[in-house]
Amino acid sequence: MISDVTLVAEVRTSRGSNEARRMRRAGKIPVSVYSKGTDAAALAVNAREIAALLRSEETRHAIFNLDLAGEKTAVMVKSIQLHPLRGTLIHADLLRIDLTATITVGVPIHLVGEPVGVKIGGGSLEHGVREIQVACLPKDVPSHFDVDVKGLQVGQHLSASDIKLPEGMKLVGDSNQFVAVVQGPRTATETVAPVAEPEVIKRGKPDAK
Repeated sequence: MISDVTLVAEVRTSRGSNEARRMRRAGKIPVSVYSKGTDAAALAVNAREIAALLRSEETRHAIFNLDLAGEKTAVMVKSIQLHPLRGTLIHADLLRIDLTATITVGVPIHLVGEPVGVKIGGGSLEHGVREIQVACLPKDVPSHFDVDVKGLQVGQHLSASDIKLPEGMKLVGDSNQFVAVVQGPRTATETVAPVAEPEVIKRGKPDAK
């Protein structure tokens, strides 16, 4: 998915933990921007803007614009680093995207509906993988896949290969990884074996001989 979001970036003149802390106090987040065949560029973006981008599933996997001194570049989030205690964003790696070349990207999966095996059969629905990897042009990347599970009976499942992909899109990775399965209700009661009482060993004076 190509988003209309644009983040304004600025060049980082220095690196290191002290500089990173100074930037965060100023409301900015250090980012590294990677592109094929070149060294990573050290930049900084507004902390609130990139945090808002990552909070929404619609834009978390999206391609957006990075504006550096008026020059816009298409990028997407490659990885993020969170504070180990506070859980706040402290760094992000971005990847430059060529809009004319095929890319491989993870697309989230949404399960839609209540399976027959749950509604009538008393089973339970279990979600498998939360996203699948697909290869396509950047303009064709969807925000998510809706997977209809209403027809699943107890014991039935859907695999990644069961997801109907648009023309020109290819599934990457294991096509057999399960996306959803309806487990049957538990009918057997687990029995707990009785615990034998511990043998009491009488202690006393040894018998005299």
